[in-house]
Amino acid sequence: MTLLSNILKISIFTIFFLSNIFAQIDGATAHMVEALPKKEIGNELYNKYCISCHHESRLGVNGVPIPPSNLDKYIEKDLVQKIKNGFPQTLMPKYDFLSLYELHQIARYLKSPL
Repeated sequence: MTLLSNILKISIFTIFFLSNIFAQIDGATAHMVEALPKKEIGNELYNKYCISCHHESRLGVNGVPIPPSNLDKYIEKDLVQKIKNGFPQTLMPKYDFLSLYELHQIARYLKSPL
């Protein structure tokens, strides 16, 4: 076999292997998140868990202001992890008891215009 055919076989295997791994990890999540992507759900969850520190208009009370422009550096998936794991350097607690669907809804709400 030539070097080129070996590289091609390895590349195909790698793509297949990685796509299966990511499909297992994100497939169910993507399905859940897309099942009901309504801003109202994120708003309700924000009002239940976030409003006491970040205010209803996201201007901050005890917590930092979180307008969408402050979150531009985060893609939704990263923001979900930040919400789930909290911000150790701040007073923001972990919300690891929320489902992945709920975390995505909050992240989408936070990234939506005020």
